[in-house]
Amino acid sequence: MAADNDKAAKPPPAQGGGSERRVCPELRQQAQKGYEVLLALLEKAGHSEFIDKLGNRRRVDDVLGELPEVVPALLDMVWELRDSPQFRPFFQAEGGGGTVTDRETPIAPCGRTFAEVVRAHLMGAARIYMDRLEKAWAIKEAKREAARHAKEQARERKSLGGRLSQATRKLIAGEQTFEPADFREKYPGYGVYLLIKPYLREEWQFTMVRAYARLRTRQAEALGSLITFFRTPEELEPVLALKSADISVVRGVARAFAEVRNGVGVATGAKPRSKVSAAEQRRLDEMEPAIAALESRTFEALVTEHSTGLETILKQGANVDTLVRRLTPVFGDEIWRLFAEPHRLRNVLNVPEHVAPALGRLAQHVPPVISRMIEQIANRELGRDLILFAAEELGEETFAAYVNDEERLKIWQAIPGKFNNAFNYQPDALPGQGSVRNAEDLRMVCAGLFESLRKGQLEKFG
Repeated sequence: MAADNDKAAKPPPAQGGGSERRVCPELRQQAQKGYEVLLALLEKAGHSEFIDKLGNRRRVDDVLGELPEVVPALLDMVWELRDSPQFRPFFQAEGGGGTVTDRETPIAPCGRTFAEVVRAHLMGAARIYMDRLEKAWAIKEAKREAARHAKEQARERKSLGGRLSQATRKLIAGEQTFEPADFREKYPGYGVYLLIKPYLREEWQFTMVRAYARLRTRQAEALGSLITFFRTPEELEPVLALKSADISVVRGVARAFAEVRNGVGVATGAKPRSKVSAAEQRRLDEMEPAIAALESRTFEALVTEHSTGLETILKQGANVDTLVRRLTPVFGDEIWRLFAEPHRLRNVLNVPEHVAPALGRLAQHVPPVISRMIEQIANRELGRDLILFAAEELGEETFAAYVNDEERLKIWQAIPGKFNNAFNYQPDALPGQGSVRNAEDLRMVCAGLFESLRKGQLEKFG
């Protein structure tokens, strides 16, 4: 079957079209001959399911461009029939070694293995399918623009000045024409084939050709190698709904998460590559396969499994990757729950900086009203330790319930007044240092606070 040669470096889009055509004449000729032989055998054997599916498509290019998902089955049939008299000539090993026995042995005369032939057909299917869509769009646009121009000309001819203006323009520039080729660069998916061509490698991608053809140019640019992580049209569907800028943001988030989870420090990951030391860069290069794999899995999960969280991520703006780098060491895989339930993210972002490291993942439970209470405690160490001791004493579930209970809010709001100017706190102070109170003293005083919280009634403590 007809196919593309993938050995050349990726060129820019060809002038007048968003795809390229690189052919191996021997392969194209052999493919057409082999297809004709296969058709004859199918018709003779009465395989109506395939005959009906192929219809009157007698050219390989028509099958590639109109039925890409059928191509793998046809190729598998040909491979299984390679020892038959009809197909043996198409599968001769180079050097006269008889029929090839595996898909990695070069076949004469083109020198490609059958695996390479399959991949060439995949690229050919994508190129032809996308090229035909592009041409059809350009023809439609040319007709639409010609109709618009004719309507404008008719309106202009209603006045003497308009008729004179038209005549003058024709004398200077001639009659305006609208050729489809002039519109191809305006096609929303112009050049997509060239952008995805390096990633067309697997047989299952034949079923993705139609979905790939729906990508816009900037979407394909933003996706890059991640395109191979979506194995069904249904999985790619959420990506098609994203703007290219959104895809870039999600890629940045996935990359930030993958780097941190693989041990890249927050400071190193946030640096521009020009600022990374040689030693850091060597370490990053060694880690790249693992980082890239997790980045792909994370991107796919975000767009297919975390739709609510994805909306929140995109609302955070272009620097959301910095936020992900900061929160990932604390929350790990749980980070996506913060974005899926925005009140948790709001809580984390509002917890005072001097308290957040001590609370860790428990910060997601602390609402802004409690954070404001903590900030009102003059001694920052006291405020930090008090809320931490509460979390330790009550346990996560109860702590989360109490800090969010409106009935207990009056208890929390009484705390600053109880301690400010009345509790000289130094967490590591030795016992018996006059009025200075240490962490154990604070725990003892807080016992009354915790009891009040359990009862839901403000009682004397301190």
